[in-house]
Amino acid sequence: MLFPLEKLLKAGKPICIHRDKTIWDALQLMVENDFSQLPVVDSQGKLLGIISEQSIVRKYRLIGRSVSLLDLTVDHCQTTPDVLPPSEDLFKALDLLKNVSAIIIVDNGEPCGILTDYDTTHFFHEVAGGLLLIEDIEVTLRKYIEAAFPEDNPMQAALTHAFGYKGTAKPVVEYNELSFGQHIQLITTEKNWPKFKGVFEPKDLFIKLMEPVGQIRNQLAHFRKRLDAIDQDTLEQVRSWLATRPDLNPSHAVQIHPTDVQVASARTSKEMYAGLRDWLKSQSMEEKKLGEIRVTFQDIEALLPEALPSTAREHEGWWSNDDLNLGWLEVGWRVRDVNLAAEEVTFQRTNIEY
Repeated sequence: MLFPLEKLLKAGKPICIHRDKTIWDALQLMVENDFSQLPVVDSQGKLLGIISEQSIVRKYRLIGRSVSLLDLTVDHCQTTPDVLPPSEDLFKALDLLKNVSAIIIVDNGEPCGILTDYDTTHFFHEVAGGLLLIEDIEVTLRKYIEAAFPEDNPMQAALTHAFGYKGTAKPVVEYNELSFGQHIQLITTEKNWPKFKGVFEPKDLFIKLMEPVGQIRNQLAHFRKRLDAIDQDTLEQVRSWLATRPDLNPSHAVQIHPTDVQVASARTSKEMYAGLRDWLKSQSMEEKKLGEIRVTFQDIEALLPEALPSTAREHEGWWSNDDLNLGWLEVGWRVRDVNLAAEEVTFQRTNIEY
């Protein structure tokens, strides 16, 4: 069982309509509450069926104007609903919603909730939004770790200090395999902490801030809860706090304006980010090679056939150097830093010698 439906239900019983009420009454109730359907119940509150806008329209098409449809009782337009108990799993409901517009959640014969595509979409939007905030936090932590240990040997030593080593003298855990909690452990390990002390001190505060982030991450990743207002505020507060921390190694990037360079594919390529990739490649071939360059979002958009997606302006994780990168790694650049407030990104050459 991954996520029981009862966790999706709103407090209180759903609005239902009695079988003796008219179709006009049902339409009034739907409009008042912005519903598309209503459970139909008997005098004991037990579920009998469901009436919907669609079932009313289909019945009207069948009988035409020969009968005053709106004056009939709702049982003339009710249909048999798909039902599930509140203990059923969310993914069972998703399977049913492929073919129906709503599912009635029933407990002891009585409706206790209605589940629609809107409800499930809203739920997954909450989960995805929370995970994006967590990714922003993790990307920022990785930025500090990579700045503290920019070369392989110091990084391997830091991993060994935090997690020990195998018989081959390699760390038990590779950097790219670290969980969120292991990032925190790497930073706070006694031998590694001096590298981060001036940025994240006091250590107790840093640990206290990161603990709930790890808990929320695990709960969301395993569909154990919804992202409530407290969780949302926690993640936003931690992300904001990290954004105010000083740089570990201040960047000396030179600001470059891509619009000063002619890039043939900037407006014609069918590939969205080909213009940016080609421009970065041209910078790699410049005689005066710069180790770091800073570019505004606006200048990047001058190389693209359309604007950057909104997530690029809202989440640092969009710019992360992972397998889904937008082409800069393959032409010798990585994202060193992103300043969402200033709408700037700093690229660092990957083959530079320190």
